[in-house]
Amino acid sequence: GIGCADTMDANGSAAVVGTAVPLLMFYILFAAKRWIKALAFVGLTFTLNCLVLLNSRGGFLALVAGSIYFIWFVFREPGGQAVKRKIVVGVIAGILLFLYLADESFWMRMSTLQEVGSEEGGGGSHRIQFWMKTFEMLQDYPLGAGARGYPLLSPHYLPAEWLSGGM
Repeated sequence: GIGCADTMDANGSAAVVGTAVPLLMFYILFAAKRWIKALAFVGLTFTLNCLVLLNSRGGFLALVAGSIYFIWFVFREPGGQAVKRKIVVGVIAGILLFLYLADESFWMRMSTLQEVGSEEGGGGSHRIQFWMKTFEMLQDYPLGAGARGYPLLSPHYLPAEWLSGGM
């Protein structure tokens, strides 16, 4: 039931909040003043805690994928061994902080990642089929369907038993 100006649920909120992690890591590692580093660390702590409390599998996967990309991007650049050492130490510290903040309910939620595509999985059981139906909708609406268009048009593309509240 949580959302913000651009999102209607926890997954969207986690996606928005997750974008702050690399920025805060940058400030922790490379800010010139210690008070900025300390402020960024406090912000990172609250941001990671927010991601844990949102229990968003997509947000968690985005955080992992973004972190892997960040590390790959930095390490493919030539030179800068001191910077690379800082990144390694920062990533290890970030992982340890995240592990400290993650509670049992978070890990139980993440353990359901492999169940998303199963037919008996419940809420996310037809997610892959939803995504595939998007391509059918795209053929009918090549320029998109506007804001909130997918929920509005979903009854025309999805079986009724997959819909909640008619959409």
